[in-house]
This record gives sequence, C-alpha cells and structure tokens, in this order.
Amino acid sequence: MKPDFAIFQGDMIYADNAIPASKAIPDAVGGGTWYNEPSLDFAAVTLDEFRANWKYNYNDEKMQSFLEEVPVYNQWVSTSNHIYPAIKQSRIMPKQPAPTTLVYNALTVFA
Repeated sequence: MKPDFAIFQGDMIYADNAIPASKAIPDAVGGGTWYNEPSLDFAAVTLDEFRANWKYNYNDEKMQSFLEEVPVYNQWVSTSNHIYPAIKQSRIMPKQPAPTTLVYNALTVFA
C-alpha cells in the first residue's frame, strides 16, 4: 500500500503513563506478547521527559520509514495537551507540578 497522505488524529504520544516492557495480546486478536523496546518506566512531568516521549515514537524504525514515504497531516484533540489528566493528577499527587506547568510543557515540547 502506498497512501498519498496520512491523517494522524488524536494523541501522538501518551506521556502520562509508563510504557511497560511487555504486554499480553488478547487471544481474540492473535494472542502472544507485545514487547516495547525500549520501555519507559516513568510518566512525563518535566519538559525533558515530554521530549523524550516524542523521541521514543520518532526513533522507531517503522515510524521513520513511514514518515519518509508519506506526507502527514496532524489533527490534535484537546486531550493531546493532557489538561484533564494533569488537573486530576495534581489533586491526587500534590507533589506533581501544577497543571499549568504540565500544559506548558506539552505545548512547548518542540521548542
């Protein structure tokens, strides 16, 4: 398949959760184990951690190959800024930065 373009709609990264080393694939879709190499054992809070999550996705060989061949249009949704989870997390874990700090970090990830 050689698409003329691709539309990425929604979240491009999931920075508010760790990426486990492995995860079981349900039997209904083939079964087995999915391995994340490398895994990330943290949720992004600092600007450097947000950037690390973006680099994680774009360092994937298959993603790089796809992006070399196919023009991409991105449409972000409001959850891409992690506003709601940031507010919820700051109430549960007060040691985390303020929601505005997390939103700022998400918006300036490419700066």
